[in-house]
Amino acid sequence: MCAALYCPGGAASGLRREVSVRGGVGWGRSEPPFPSSGVGTCQYSHSVPLPPVSLSQVAEMGLLSDPNRRQVLTNLLTRMNTPLCFMCYIAGVSWFMGLAFEPFILRMYTSENAMGSTMVDENFVYGDRALSYAREFSAHGKKAGEMPVEWLVKTMSGLGLETHTQTFSRTLPFPDEIRERYMVKGTNVYGILRASRAASTESIVLSTPVGIRQNSQAAGLLLALASYFRGQIHWAKDIIFLFNDHDMIGMEAWLEAYHDVNVTACVLCCFPDSGLPTELAAHGWMTLKLISVLYLALLLGCITLINFSLGFILAVTLIPAAALAEPAPHRTLKALFLILMSPITILLMCIYLYHELAEYPITLLECWQLLLQAVAESILDHHLYSSIVYPFVVFFIYPCWLLLWNVVFWN
Repeated sequence: MCAALYCPGGAASGLRREVSVRGGVGWGRSEPPFPSSGVGTCQYSHSVPLPPVSLSQVAEMGLLSDPNRRQVLTNLLTRMNTPLCFMCYIAGVSWFMGLAFEPFILRMYTSENAMGSTMVDENFVYGDRALSYAREFSAHGKKAGEMPVEWLVKTMSGLGLETHTQTFSRTLPFPDEIRERYMVKGTNVYGILRASRAASTESIVLSTPVGIRQNSQAAGLLLALASYFRGQIHWAKDIIFLFNDHDMIGMEAWLEAYHDVNVTACVLCCFPDSGLPTELAAHGWMTLKLISVLYLALLLGCITLINFSLGFILAVTLIPAAALAEPAPHRTLKALFLILMSPITILLMCIYLYHELAEYPITLLECWQLLLQAVAESILDHHLYSSIVYPFVVFFIYPCWLLLWNVVFWN
């Protein structure tokens, strides 16, 4: 076995010493690591005696650490995988069950006051009062023939709530399911329980529909809850108790008044004869006309860059039509003018005028046949030579003309 040693320092710096061990006797010789350059190097040709080294000592020098020792812990964990997992599972379940013992829960607390365990009642003791309210509500409802508004206001005011009423009317685009009427009128009654610790910026709404069907049980329960909540003092939000008439229609009317919006008018603008206010209807057709004019300007600008003659003809015909399009009186005359300014009518008139100027008059039937021939040739040119006249007129000009037609017949 041979071992290479480097000896630093002195004149022998950088020399390599090779040691050979044979039968327990060491010998060696020194050589320079690189050929002599003449400066700062020295050469030794004689042998340097070394102390004897045994094989066991050399083996210990090469194996300072045993790599198998690193796998002992890994092998142990692999063999004990199942028992360790079972022990961890038992420990977790035991700790979770131990949370129910009093020594553990005494060190816990709840940061939210509304979730405190001392404020929770396990039983609702106002069940009899809810039944009593339900019977009274049903009796007064049958007597009044509708929702007992006066009795509700009196009862909720007696409970200490801030009570209000809301009268509403809605025009439906279709008749309702019960009486088949378009106009629905009703009254909502609601009471507000103000939170003593808050600034009334947040609220919780508890509602029940009444009026269409006598929902006396739900109304009685809601009144009983109002009576119970009135005795509590740890409320962080206002609580609103709402008795809405006509089911979802009354609820929508109350929400619109609460948030100061008018969702019903925005929805009914899509239906004809829906009782939409004049201002909203005017804004509707004016918005559609604005879109049509902007769309027409973009189309004329694009087609003029490619075919100036076609762009000029379309501008002469469609710009006056766009200027006169509005749902005002004389709607029939404006519709007739739009028909005369349509692309198909303009093409028919151009064919007839061309033959008249060429002193080759044709009949109306021949003019129609030439029109069909021109349309067929434009389709063929698009198919063979990728001409853009036909697809441009069909996919861009006609939709713009239809938008103007909708403006004229806007309800």
